[in-house]
Amino acid sequence: TQQTARDMQQRILSGDWPEGFRLPPQRELCEELGVSRTALREATTTLEALGFLSVEVGRGVFVTERGKWRSDNTPGTGKRYTNPEIIQARYFLESWAAQLATNLLDDSEIKQLAALVDDMEQALARQKIAELDILDAKFHQIIAQRCGNQMIVDLMEIVGAAYAQRERQHTITVDDKLVVISRRVAEHRRILKALQDRDPVEAFRAMQAHIAGVAARNGISLPKPSAQPA
Repeated sequence: TQQTARDMQQRILSGDWPEGFRLPPQRELCEELGVSRTALREATTTLEALGFLSVEVGRGVFVTERGKWRSDNTPGTGKRYTNPEIIQARYFLESWAAQLATNLLDDSEIKQLAALVDDMEQALARQKIAELDILDAKFHQIIAQRCGNQMIVDLMEIVGAAYAQRERQHTITVDDKLVVISRRVAEHRRILKALQDRDPVEAFRAMQAHIAGVAARNGISLPKPSAQPA
């Protein structure tokens, strides 16, 4: 997604896609860029947030006027946001997404989430941290995509891109890292249990506790929530 956004941004900056240019239809553009529709949609959302594109319902996607471009903010770098801002956004958005998704996830998706947590535990046992990170991201993506609120989905895509590119604030020793990641896997197991039980309040709290754990592990303080799960 990030590479697609960068490729599309470069076409705009180079003049290949001038101001006011209407992007080709989605299928044609996917073939041209060699990407999936999901990647194209997420890249478009990112470039829209950065001011390069305007999505007009019923008309298409257009390149905006140069004065609206934020060319110093390359898609996917997270330069616009600090670590505390990113994690605070996750804290509020993802807890509500988990609550909303509780009764919208179907049985096959719940099984997929369970398989991901099982795979996370196996990756932990093999000390495959990079593999675990990929599984972790997929777990959160499934929940976000099924929250039933497209605005939350779009906002979380931006947050997710920034989070993936954030700078780690603390260096963790090898021994401590395994303990920390073990807690992280346990937090996902709690979220999964709430979703399996179709308990939206517990899903909210479990996700909030997980993101609070992420914040603590990065030395970030979170504000107390102003809203409670309904």
